[in-house]
Amino acid sequence: MNEIRKLPGKGAKEIYYAEMLVSSEVFANEWDKRILLTALEGVRKLFDFELYAFCILNDRVRLLAGGLRVKGSTIRHMLATLLERYISRTEQIGEYDVMPPGTSVRACIIRIEGERDAIDVLRYIHLTPSSEGYALSAGDYWWTSFSSYRGRYCWPMVDAEAVMRVLQRRDTQAGRSLLEYHRRAECMHNPMPDCIRNGRLQPLDWTREYVPQGISEENLNETFGA
Repeated sequence: MNEIRKLPGKGAKEIYYAEMLVSSEVFANEWDKRILLTALEGVRKLFDFELYAFCILNDRVRLLAGGLRVKGSTIRHMLATLLERYISRTEQIGEYDVMPPGTSVRACIIRIEGERDAIDVLRYIHLTPSSEGYALSAGDYWWTSFSSYRGRYCWPMVDAEAVMRVLQRRDTQAGRSLLEYHRRAECMHNPMPDCIRNGRLQPLDWTREYVPQGISEENLNETFGA
């Protein structure tokens, strides 16, 4: 399993922060969030990236992801495909018009340079529910990867071990230190990391599903159970 760091030279891993914002609350109920998570697991396999953190709110998704062959365009195509697959699955269970007419979707994708910035962004993603009023404490909110780092519930699509290995190189009590870091930042109302502060949301073209090169329609259907 690859470590969450950018190695020099050949084989460098790219890490990205991604946010997808929808102009209406299309993920408002628990079932919608579950469908989106299932779609997220599918696109993670399809686009071959590692997922380090996620948070799903009523109108947005925030992710920390990366990999050896991942680029900014990969993340953008992944977000578009994720939304397309979410809409397809909701229609299959009879939930039509999940995207009301006039709904707009915007995305912000930022390349993360170093380990410290990656940890800052991971913290920011995990504490979003408390800082935006979804829960009194981030640990009380179910639809994030925070529980994977707290040892409560390990989401199978989250590569928390890669993050912990990086931290353990410097701190034998890495798990405890990471939770303390989250606690202190939560008391400070989850300040936005400088590395993503200047990111801009731009329109996301989600009306056409993107299929990575080399993926056949048969394999695509198998991946998503179509």
